Amino acid sequence: MKICVYKEYGALNSKPVFEAFEKGVLVNRDTLVDSYEDADCVVIWSVLFQGRMAANKAIWERANADGKPVVVLEIGTLVRNQTWRVGLNGINRDAQFNEYWDIGSQRRNMLGLKLDPWQDDSKEFITIATQRPDSLQWVGMPSVEDWLKTTIDQIKEVSKRPIVIRPHPRDKITNFNLVAKQNENVYFDIPQSIGVADSVNFKDILERTHVLVNYCTSPAIEAVMRGVPVMVGPPSMAWEMNTEVENIEKPNKPDRDIWFDRICHTEWTVDEIGVGEPWSRLRVLV
Repeated sequence: MKICVYKEYGALNSKPVFEAFEKGVLVNRDTLVDSYEDADCVVIWSVLFQGRMAANKAIWERANADGKPVVVLEIGTLVRNQTWRVGLNGINRDAQFNEYWDIGSQRRNMLGLKLDPWQDDSKEFITIATQRPDSLQWVGMPSVEDWLKTTIDQIKEVSKRPIVIRPHPRDKITNFNLVAKQNENVYFDIPQSIGVADSVNFKDILERTHVLVNYCTSPAIEAVMRGVPVMVGPPSMAWEMNTEVENIEKPNKPDRDIWFDRICHTEWTVDEIGVGEPWSRLRVLV
């Protein structure tokens, strides 16, 4: 199989991941090529519509129109800056991961991960973690401002808990001042860097959160791991854990073991990517 890797449009921390993926392609006895036309499959970093990664949009759309498979590399959630999501033909729950290949708890143990017990219902507030509107994750959605207003109105109908909005740390589009004016008794928690690359103080707010509301990004995965119930959209990797808004005061707390073992097979270390582990799973789906 011939693979074209678009390294030039990756995030600042993408270089070692791209290099590892190329090694993994060769380990699987496939071939690296330099042009889209020669490739059977292309590899890109995430799908953002602005900034240094904006060029990925054109590659993504062209490959989709041509029916050409696309591997999407992204920053992971399980071990921040150490595990990286590797999916086929999509992001989040829309992607293919072949995660049931050898599902079991061995991988979570190897990564040193565990599930905290589900918390009780005594926490202070409901947190809404927003997303970047310039991402493939938000395609087809209303403006973040409108989504927030609708979501806040729905929550207020069934809960008297305070609502805290946690803006995406790199959202430069959403008018959060407008959101504040439109919604009474809603508070903001602005992400603060904790001195580690691409890491913020999300744990602080999770410890005080009754339910985390997040349409389809990584905060929901972290919340479920920490025992915080979630209200999410269908594309979310945490969809199986979803709480319907009418049940937000008594949220869903199902068994998480199979869900978590599956999630642990969607993200990989650079070393694992370099020996071809994720590509060996995905190439049989191409």
